[in-house]
Amino acid sequence: MADVGARPAGARAPAGGWARGADSHREHLRLQATLVEQARAAAPHVDALVASPEGRRRASPWPSASARFRHDWLPHADWVVLDGVGHCPQLDVPLEAAQLILGFTSG
Repeated sequence: MADVGARPAGARAPAGGWARGADSHREHLRLQATLVEQARAAAPHVDALVASPEGRRRASPWPSASARFRHDWLPHADWVVLDGVGHCPQLDVPLEAAQLILGFTSG
C-alpha cells in the first residue's frame, strides 16, 4: 500500500484566507481600486519604483489576507515572517529565502 502521509507544502504571502466573518476583504477591494488608479499614474516610473527594497516592500500583501490559512486551515504549520521583506523575498533576501525553502523541502 502506498504511503498516504502528509507531504510538505509551502506558501509565500498567501491571500484569500480572511477569517470567517471578517470584513477586511471589502477594505482590501477598496484598496485595490485605489491602487489601480495609482498604478496607472506610476506606470511610467515603475522601473525606478521597484528597483529598491523599500519600493518592493510597499507592494507587500496584508497579513490579514492570510489569517484563515494560519489559524483555521493550517494551525499546525510553521509560520515564518521575514522582517523588512517585501512581496518578493527571493529578491530582497535571496539567500535566506532559498535556505528556508531548501530546509523545508529536504526534511
